[in-house]
Formats: sequence, structure tokens, C-alpha cells
Amino acid sequence: MFNKNKLKYNRKYLQKGMTLIELLVVLAIFMLVAGLTIFDYGKFRSNVSLQNLADDIALSVRRAQGKAIGVGSSLSTFANGYGIHFSTSKTSTNPLSGSNKSFIIFNDIPGASGYANKLYDYDQANRSSLCDSTTLRSGNECIDLLNITSSDEIEFICPNSDPANCISGSADIVFLRPNPDAYICASTGTDVAIVSKNEGLEQMSNIVNFDVSPDIISGSKPDANGFQANGCPNPLKSVDIIVKNLQSGDTKTITISSIGQISVN
Repeated sequence: MFNKNKLKYNRKYLQKGMTLIELLVVLAIFMLVAGLTIFDYGKFRSNVSLQNLADDIALSVRRAQGKAIGVGSSLSTFANGYGIHFSTSKTSTNPLSGSNKSFIIFNDIPGASGYANKLYDYDQANRSSLCDSTTLRSGNECIDLLNITSSDEIEFICPNSDPANCISGSADIVFLRPNPDAYICASTGTDVAIVSKNEGLEQMSNIVNFDVSPDIISGSKPDANGFQANGCPNPLKSVDIIVKNLQSGDTKTITISSIGQISVN
């Protein structure tokens, strides 16, 4: 004999499932969510890349600071300072000069005058010079050349963290033992423009040209040999390093103050 209750239950169970309309609705929702995810992934990736660069720069500044006040020695002395050099140059032919796609950790070595000039000095004539601790000497201070391999770049440098007077040029941040304070010098370089990061590249103004040496915004010009015997006589209170992602157009700001504080915004 058949069990009517069991047969009724089996028929009810077999009738369960999804209709074609329900299946299409689920597929449509899935495709919509997947599309939004793929669309936002590019921006997410750009944001991560930009944040990583900003963090790397901040950590590199801290690294130079740590080597200066820690146990970092060079040329058999602990007296030399350590610094980091930034540049916005897009046309540099010498990797040791820095560019918008790199930044340099250097050892501030005294020149013939016996003074460390608190500026980054490199061998301008020899483009094949190495950048490591084995080639350190006065005039060739590069320790580590850090290349930016992502779609990001150093866009502007803002002396005293003033967004209205950002420059295309360079900045040197130097730490001397035993203090964690920073000596900050910024230079407009040669044939560059002072711009406002809020105005964009289309509204450049105040074009500055220098025939010999770059103008040190925080003090006097270097001498004929490129050295500034008294270092940075009027150091900046702070400097902003503006980095930009070329795909999204977003920016991050790394602020370094003269009291050694570093922040990323």
C-alpha cells in the first residue's frame, strides 16, 4: 500500500526550486555587483599605490633621522649627518641628481672648508658614479637611490608647508647628531616655475631662471664649487612633499617639520 502522506511530501519537495525569472534577477544582481567592484578596483589600486609611496617616503625620512641620531657611521666618523633629497625634475639625465620618480638618502660630508653644507652634493660630471656607502666622498654623498616604479610621482615641494607657494625644484632635509631636529632647504632649481598646487600646471607664474647655481629659498646661494659653507643659514620651518598618482590624479602630502615630526595626509 502507498503512504499518501509520504507521496504528498515528495511531490511538494520536488516542486521546490527557482523559476526562470528568479534566476535572471539573481544573475542581474550578481553582474551589477561585479561591475561595480571591477569599476572601483582601478581607483582602489591607485589609492593603495599612492598611500604606499607616501608611507615609503615618510619611513625613509625617519630612516635618515634614525641613522643620524643613532649609530650610523661613515668614513670612520659618527659626526656626519644624514639626509634625504627630493626633486620634481622630469628631465634629469643624471640619476644621482634625483627626479620626480626617485628620492635619495645621502650622507652630509664636510667639504674642503671643513663644513658640512647640509645640502645634497653629487658628482655632476660622472653619471656612472655608484650610489652606496663604498663610494662616499665629498661631492658624492649618495647612499641609497630609491626609484618610484609605480604610476606615482613627486609633483610639488611646498616650502614652509604653504600651498600657495609650492615649487618645482628640490628639497634637502638633513639630520645631525644628537638632535632629531631637521635642517630643511628648498631650491627652485634652474628654469622652473613657482606654482600653486591648487591652481594646477596651467596657471604657472613667476618663472625663475638662474644661470649658475640654484637659489636656496631658505638662505644664500652656494659658492662656485656648489658648497654652502654655513650650511642652511635660515632653514625652513617645514616642507610639504606632494606626491600624485598619474592615473587617478589624487595626491598625498608628506609634511616634515624642523622639529623632526613627520606626517602623511
